[in-house]
Amino acid sequence: MRKLLVIMLFLALPAGIFAGGLFGELSLGYRTQGDSTLRDVYGGGALQPTLGIGTHLGKIHLVLTTGYFTNSGKTLGLEEKTTLSYIPLFVKAFYPLAKGNLHPYVGLGAGFLFYKVKNESEGLEDVSKSAFGFEPEVGVCKPIAQGRAAFLSLSYLFANAKPFETTRNIGGLKVAVGFRARF
Repeated sequence: MRKLLVIMLFLALPAGIFAGGLFGELSLGYRTQGDSTLRDVYGGGALQPTLGIGTHLGKIHLVLTTGYFTNSGKTLGLEEKTTLSYIPLFVKAFYPLAKGNLHPYVGLGAGFLFYKVKNESEGLEDVSKSAFGFEPEVGVCKPIAQGRAAFLSLSYLFANAKPFETTRNIGGLKVAVGFRARF
């Protein structure tokens, strides 16, 4: 069911290109670690840049996004350096709630995170896997010129991964500021 949802959203994006033109977006956010054990290992969080390309299907905005997240810390017990990094590949759908000077919106994204855990400890092996995730989002968009807008968003990534014996949510809360421009 999850893969079907992502495939349907990926197929809808090219259809929207012919219907409503393209826009690009760039954002910079701060993502916290969602799992308490990961917070103990990696600390609070790290910056996450994101790039996207999107289109309009009526009032709905469809955006294909990718980014990069990396966070380093110390393993529990061994106190050796470990690094968690991932590249998300998501399709997000946004729905504007109102028009005017500020445009509040709600959205939902789904896709895959390609993650890697790199350990300096000889007792722990490196891991490179993928996980399905989804991310509800709320935000506000402010038009600043014809075809250009700035936005502020709040989202939470749910992505259960099993890098070792236990499943952990490698996502978490993200606050981001960004810019969108029509091509």
